[in-house]
Amino acid sequence: TLPIRTWVKKKKQWEVPVLAIYSLDKIEAEWSSEASKFRDKVKNSIQNLLSQKDSIYGPESIIKPYQITGYRYLSKAKKVLLADEMGLGKTVQSLKAVDSLNAYPLLVLCPSSLKEKWQEEVQKWIGKKSLVIRGNSKERKSQWKEKNDIKIANYDLLIRDWMNIPTAWSSIIADEAVAFKNYKAKRTKLMKKLDAPIKF
Repeated sequence: TLPIRTWVKKKKQWEVPVLAIYSLDKIEAEWSSEASKFRDKVKNSIQNLLSQKDSIYGPESIIKPYQITGYRYLSKAKKVLLADEMGLGKTVQSLKAVDSLNAYPLLVLCPSSLKEKWQEEVQKWIGKKSLVIRGNSKERKSQWKEKNDIKIANYDLLIRDWMNIPTAWSSIIADEAVAFKNYKAKRTKLMKKLDAPIKF
């Protein structure tokens, strides 16, 4: 038997962690030639999966299967209103989709209170530095001119900084898009003037 295993009563089955595959070597048994080949094949497959997880998602950032499905869909659809429930990972799905398409420069629009959080999430999930637009009008004007892969700004800046905001982007992510529910509002009209082939 495998040294590491857990009996799940509800499922009536044994569950074994993927890394426990290495325990196969410690089992005192005579392996036939065919069984040995199969054992080695399983071990190699798991090693490959683990290395892929680290290279794609990063060693500290584990993405869930449904999020993988989500960001792959976003990558193909290009323009999507992602309406998952709170806490299901809309941020990671959007960022992974942009990164998989190498769709930079990216503009992230969000409420002012979430700008620093977005900066943290960008670093966590795709390992990139981003610029948060902040400060007085002179400082913001200079920041809009800087060459960065990712800029993060709050919605109110659409109105205050419009003359300095580039209108062409490779991708745009609009968090809490309920901010644009009033199609007659000035910032909604300005948002529609921002051009990008990819919008989430």
